[in-house]
Amino acid sequence: MEKQIVIKNENPLEIGGINWNVRKGHSFTKWSEELSEKLIEKNVPFSVRYIYYERGGATRNTGNAVIIAGKIGNKLKSAVIFTGGHLSNGRHVQFNSYYPENIRQVCVWRHRGDFRLEIKDGYDKSLFEMETTTESWRKDLPEKYEILIDAINAAVNKSYDYHCRSAYYYY
Repeated sequence: MEKQIVIKNENPLEIGGINWNVRKGHSFTKWSEELSEKLIEKNVPFSVRYIYYERGGATRNTGNAVIIAGKIGNKLKSAVIFTGGHLSNGRHVQFNSYYPENIRQVCVWRHRGDFRLEIKDGYDKSLFEMETTTESWRKDLPEKYEILIDAINAAVNKSYDYHCRSAYYYY
């Protein structure tokens, strides 16, 4: 997860060495505590945008994946779909959100028969963690997280996709 400061203005303030990107009437840059304090001090209204990436894939005996879903397991609208450059087991889709409380990150790591699943909220706080085998993860999953089953399946499938170069869970 990354954070950006967003200002509704094409002409951002000149603040010591900050590089602003401008697009569609908004200026944005990497978030920092110092910059947000300066903007508050100058009474400049701003928003904080959270950026998440679907990423992962498999190598010979191992695999990992991070799938981004809504709080109720729904697919999210993508901001950017990466189609060029080095994609193998890397970032495949970017999602932007101003409301991280509505985001769930489904993380899967596997090595041969070992399997680890972690579900995080939009603030990178772990909500659930489980270590099991690749065959028994479904029956070990608590009922509370059944709502995320499609996102978990996408993460598992992505973790088996050798040198994955494609996105799995978005609209």
